[in-house]
Order: sequence, then C-alpha cells, then structure tokens
Amino acid sequence: MKQPDLGRKIAFLRKEKGLTQEDLVDKCNINVRTIQRIESGEVIPRPITLRLILEALDYDFEMLNQELNLEVANSSSYWIKQLQNFFLIGFDPSKNAGTSAKIMQFAWIAGLIYFLVGFPESAMEYSQYYHRFDPSLNLIYTLVKVASFITMVIMMRGFIILGDLQRNYLMKIASYLLIIHGLFTAMYDISGVFNAGIKSQYADGGIAITYGAILLLYGSSLIKIKSQFGRSASIAGTLTIVAGILLITLILWWVGLLLLIPVEILEIVILYKGYEILVKDSPTELS
Repeated sequence: MKQPDLGRKIAFLRKEKGLTQEDLVDKCNINVRTIQRIESGEVIPRPITLRLILEALDYDFEMLNQELNLEVANSSSYWIKQLQNFFLIGFDPSKNAGTSAKIMQFAWIAGLIYFLVGFPESAMEYSQYYHRFDPSLNLIYTLVKVASFITMVIMMRGFIILGDLQRNYLMKIASYLLIIHGLFTAMYDISGVFNAGIKSQYADGGIAITYGAILLLYGSSLIKIKSQFGRSASIAGTLTIVAGILLITLILWWVGLLLLIPVEILEIVILYKGYEILVKDSPTELS
C-alpha cells in the first residue's frame, strides 16, 4: 500500500472541501488523532474507516483504489501492517516525539502492572514446580500468563523507543528477542498446565539458558544508557547480566530470577524518566 500517497490524498480532498481535521471528525465520527495519523502516513486505515472518511468527503472508494492501487481490502496485508505498526517497525521516534511519549507513558504503566501480576504468576508456578497446583486454577493461570505477556510486550515497546532514541540498537534487538522468548514461554507454560506431558527438564533448561543469553544482551544495553539515566540503568544492567549468567549456567537459577525483581522496578524508573524527557521535548503535541 502506498500509505503516504493515501494520507496526502485524503488531506488534499479534505482541504478541497474546505474542511479542517475537526470538521472531518464531526462528519465521520472518527477520532481526530486517527485522522492526523492517517494523513501523516503513520497508519493504514481499516477498510471501514477509509470508507467512512471518503463518504464524508463525497469521494468514491473504488476511484481512489484505482488511482493509488490500494490494497486496503487485502486483510492479510492490513494485519501485517498493523503488526508492524504495533511493534514499531519502521517507526521513527525522533520525528514523532508526541506519539513516542504516549508509548513511553503506556510502557511504564504496563511495567508496573507486569510487576504486580508477577507475584500471583510466580506463586502458581512455584506450586506447579512442587506438584501442588490445583487443576481448577488452570483458567486463572492462563489469564494471568496472558496478562503478564501483554503487559511485558507493552513495556518492552518503551525500550524499543529508548533504543531508537539513544541509538542503542542492542537494546532494540534484545527487546524484540525478549518479546519472542516471552511468547514461546507463555505458550509452553499454558500448554503445560493442560497437558503435563509437554513439560520436561530439558525444555525448562533450554528456556532458562536461552533467557539467560538474551538477558546478557539486554543487561549490556541497559548499561550503555547509564550516561543519561544514571545509576538506575547501571544497576539494572549489572543485575540483569548476573541473572543471565546464573540462568545460563543453571547454577542457582532461582537466585537469577529473584535478581530480576529489583530489575523490573528499575526498568519502570527508566521508562518513566524516558517519558519525562519526551514530554519536555514535545509539550505542545501532548497538550
């Protein structure tokens, strides 16, 4: 899809009608921020959203489709693009300070929820380890794992933004790897409560070793931002590296997991500081 062309075309049609973005919002009942992001080429509108906008502008959808060779009707293309947008692939935070600040705001809030959800999650996993888990809690455990994964992903989006802003590409890579590892771990853990045969010591060991290796990269990336984020980043990075080593060697792996508790608190602090920095850089966009 030629998304920038689509955004420019919609902006042209709107101005040709003598409408402001707010006027267009009133006519098609779509959020003004959505209109702004479509016109700037940040997002691909859903087919129904695009049709509503074109109806408000008295313009034919098929005619626009022919002019720009759009692929809006292609649902697979649409969802792939939406995934790319959600995971900030191709997103430039330096040119979108306001949007970046909002992502950071959601990130530190999600980090706080992720930290709190970790307590019941850890308690249930502890009971599983010692074969004391009540099968009637399978659904609750599944919901807790899903909530944990979703909040972790939203939190890591903040570190993807930080990695871009700090030119710390190791942080971006490690953040994506943590998301991928978290997805497979969540699927493995959820499957394990419904089918105990899936669980094995070899799989658990492989997950721990892989997680430890990613933590080494992630911890190193945190240390790299200590010049701007101070001791929070330095301590978090050091603890993360130590935790990674313990997990890789499988020696005192549980100590490694315990070390990640203060790391999570420091991550929230770092994300909040990053949010404050972006707010200062883009006060008008956030007002």
